[in-house]
Amino acid sequence: LEIIKDRIFHQESRPKFFWNTLPGGLMALPEYSTYLNDFPFYYLQQGSSPSEKFTALIWATSPIVSLSQPILKLTQAVSRSQYCTKILVLWSCEKPPPQKWPPTTVPLTVILSSNKVSERFLPYPAIGTDAVLSLDEYASLSTSEVDFAFVVWRRFPDRIVGFPMRSHFWDTSKNQWSYTSKWTNEFSMVLTAAAFYHRYYHSLFSNYLPAKLRSFVDRIANCEDILMNFLVSAVTKLPPIKVTQKKHLR
Repeated sequence: LEIIKDRIFHQESRPKFFWNTLPGGLMALPEYSTYLNDFPFYYLQQGSSPSEKFTALIWATSPIVSLSQPILKLTQAVSRSQYCTKILVLWSCEKPPPQKWPPTTVPLTVILSSNKVSERFLPYPAIGTDAVLSLDEYASLSTSEVDFAFVVWRRFPDRIVGFPMRSHFWDTSKNQWSYTSKWTNEFSMVLTAAAFYHRYYHSLFSNYLPAKLRSFVDRIANCEDILMNFLVSAVTKLPPIKVTQKKHLR
């Protein structure tokens, strides 16, 4: 049906390259773009690279009552990155955001959000870069760690690249899938609490995934990061990439 649609509506049709190259035309939403370089899958084939800047997206659910709160330290560290172009704070808190924020070296914009966790991955027009740095308000990263992760992501722009990892496995004792945060030599997910990915995945999450899945994570107010991981892996058939943080010796 999508092929027929492309043949009828030529102005909105996807190029043949989309249909003949993985992950296929169905994964390239024409309402997002019909330009190859707007998608994370085709940089290598085209000999191009994603943009050299990123937009930080911080999910905030707690009121700010002290200047020592982690989110304020986080905005400072991220804003000092040579690759950061702006910081967006998704404010999902009953109390209003502060009228003034500590000064940062890049613009900081607050976007009022509801308590639906799926809104974390809406295709916000304010995201003007290929790369999104998704962060929880309690993430603790240095500027050099942010820079390093972004450089790695630019080499793998179709994947999730980040710090906190998790594993899912089949628990034979319970006869069900389980989830662990134990440190092992293997992992299957990189959480979006501190990770880079391409902004196109916001459009896939919001417009391609079945609405029942988004409703489910909204209902339990959790697991949206797991859903994003499975989405990206299902589309690319590739695993996420974990980068390590600095070890502080005592």
